[in-house]
Amino acid sequence: MRTYPIVKYPKLISKNLRTKQQQSPVKFNRKLAPQLPRSNGVELLLAWVLGGWAMMLLAIVLKLMTAGVLVAAIALTVGAGIKYWHTTVKLARPQRQQPQERVRDDNWTVVNIPIDWSGVAANLMRSDVPSQAQKGVSEAFFLTHLQEHFPGWVDYGKVYQPSGWDEKYAYSADIELLLPCGLGIQIEIDEPYDGKTGSPHHCYDSGKDRKRDDFFLRGNWMIIRFSERQVVESPDCCCGVIAERVLELTQDERWRGLAHLAQGIKPERCWNTKIAKQKADRQERREYLEQVGLWKEVGLFDRVF
Repeated sequence: MRTYPIVKYPKLISKNLRTKQQQSPVKFNRKLAPQLPRSNGVELLLAWVLGGWAMMLLAIVLKLMTAGVLVAAIALTVGAGIKYWHTTVKLARPQRQQPQERVRDDNWTVVNIPIDWSGVAANLMRSDVPSQAQKGVSEAFFLTHLQEHFPGWVDYGKVYQPSGWDEKYAYSADIELLLPCGLGIQIEIDEPYDGKTGSPHHCYDSGKDRKRDDFFLRGNWMIIRFSERQVVESPDCCCGVIAERVLELTQDERWRGLAHLAQGIKPERCWNTKIAKQKADRQERREYLEQVGLWKEVGLFDRVF
């Protein structure tokens, strides 16, 4: 069964990532690599000279000192030297695409193959219309953490009007992260049920979120969905998941430290309508929202489930 966090890439990004994976390996272990004998120019010159004299000495012994034999001896010596150079020096050097940058440690050479994201950024669907939808407390809570880690690049999502749709049915993102390179990431926080009505929400068997995601994927937005429990219980780990994807796409090493926090996130299974109703009956949202003092802000404390 699918679990949160859910990451979706638009086609242009997926295509670039597949192209990158088909290129040179990202890591090359120097210690485990086969060690072929290497040689320098002095050793090669000495080998040629000794080889030539050895051939001439053999020719004298056999009393075959003719001009043709000398030429043949020299030709064989040169050919042997070229073959020696090809097998011991040229092949010992891995032929690789020129990387944009290299990050080294004691054992590994990490090769970052550059990817051109200009096509994605140029075709990114943008809107300047602020959303008037009521913001959930978990959105405001998580946005505070995002602004600490991605200052100046993240804010509440805007309103997007699908062609031919009535304005009151327009889509809006929970939170948008727009990177300096032009890549856009929509961050969605999924609650299992509506707090005031208890009706199931963000269920995988409804198809509502899938249609919405398809609309934004066509606009070249990348989408990362977290469960509400994840952003409430582990907000910094969720920020690490986002940084992990940013590092993957941009190869910008400044995000490596934050991306390491992604290892601490606890996966949560997606829910269907039946499971969402069970969560509402157990008042599951109240359980984790109370842990961080958000429950009273929701305005649900007067409702009996």
